[in-house]
Amino acid sequence: MITMTLYDIQVWDGGDRHIHKHYTNDKLAAEAWQAKFKNDLVITRTFYIAESSEELFELDTGMIAERALAKLTTAEKVALGLIK
Repeated sequence: MITMTLYDIQVWDGGDRHIHKHYTNDKLAAEAWQAKFKNDLVITRTFYIAESSEELFELDTGMIAERALAKLTTAEKVALGLIK
C-alpha cells in the first residue's frame, strides 16, 4: 500500500467559497503559497493507493498494526514499553 500526503491549494473566489486549484507534494511550496495569498487555503490530504481490496480491509481493521508489531524483536518491544 502506498500512502501519499498532498497539499490541496484552494483559492478564494472573493465571496464565500474556495475553489480547488491544484495539489502539491511539497510542504514548503504550500506554506509559501499560503504566506503569499492570505485568503487562500492549504488543506493537507492523505491518499491511500492499495494493490487490492484486502489491503483496504486491513487498513480498516488494524491488521497492519498487528503485522508491524509482529515484526518487532523482543528488545524493541521492551524499549517501546509494550512488554516488561
